[in-house]
Amino acid sequence: MLVRLSLSRRKRRKEWKQQSNRSPVDPTDRYFLIPSSTRRSGTRSNSASYTFVVLFTTRYPIEPHGPKRLVVTRTRTWSEIVLRLDGVQIGNPDRAALLNRVEYTLRDHSVLCVWLEYGPTGIPMLYITRNGHPLPGSEGDPRKILRYTLGFIWVIGGCQVLFSMLVIYNGRGDDGIALNLAAGLILVLLGFLAWGRSVVAMFLASLICLGELALFFIAEGNINVANVWRLIFGLGLFGWILWRGVRAVQELQATTLSVRYPPEPLHHVPPHYPAAPHDDLSRNART
Repeated sequence: MLVRLSLSRRKRRKEWKQQSNRSPVDPTDRYFLIPSSTRRSGTRSNSASYTFVVLFTTRYPIEPHGPKRLVVTRTRTWSEIVLRLDGVQIGNPDRAALLNRVEYTLRDHSVLCVWLEYGPTGIPMLYITRNGHPLPGSEGDPRKILRYTLGFIWVIGGCQVLFSMLVIYNGRGDDGIALNLAAGLILVLLGFLAWGRSVVAMFLASLICLGELALFFIAEGNINVANVWRLIFGLGLFGWILWRGVRAVQELQATTLSVRYPPEPLHHVPPHYPAAPHDDLSRNART
C-alpha cells in the first residue's frame, strides 16, 4: 500500500513538472492542471490538489471564404482568453478588458476589435470585428444570425404543415386544420424569401411566429398571476431572437454590392496629332 502511495505521488510530481514547463493556457489542450497547496492545523501539507480547467477553442476566418486563421481559446468563466493569429499570440485579455472592448492592429494595418456582451438570459457572447465588419461565424455575423433565426421559423412552419397533413390524411380535417396548414406553408415560403434578403418577408414571418406562439399559450388557458411573467419573458426572448433576424437581413441588404453592368465597347477614334511649331513657321513663310 505504501509503495502505491509513493508511486502515485511521484506520478503527480512528474505531471506537475511537465505542466509547469508549458504555458498555462495552450490551445492544443482541452484542459490543464492547477496545483494548490493546502494547510492543515497550521502546518502546510506536501500534497497538492489539482483542478481541471476546461478550455474551449473556436476558430474564425478573418475574411469571407478564407481559412480559419484566428484561434480563440477561453475558459468556461471567461477569466482568461488567448487570441492567436497564424499561430502567433496577439492578445491575452481578461473578462474585465473584454467588457470594455479591446482592439489589436494586425500586420496589414487592419484593426481587430473584440468585446463581450451579455444576452437577455445572461449568456456571454463574444463579438469580433475586423475594420468594423463582423468575422464570419462570430456572434455578430448577420449570416449566422439569419441562419439560426430561419431555422426556428422553418421548424415551426414544418411542424404545422406535417401535423395538418397527418390530421387531414386521417380524415379529421376541419377549417382550423386548413388554416393551420395555410399558416405553415406561408411561414415556409416567407422563410425562403427572407433567405433571399427580403426584409418585408422576414418581418412578416417573425410577426406570424410570435402571434402563433402567443395564441398557443393563451389557448391553453393555464395563465394566472404566477406564470404570466414567465409567459411575458418567454415571448420577449423569442421576440428578441426574431428581431435579431430582421436586423441581420437589413445588414445583409445594406452590404450587398450593386449590380455591375458590363463595360461598353470602345469606339475606334483616329489619333489627332497637334501641329508642331516648325510647321506653323513654314506655313507663315509660304504665305
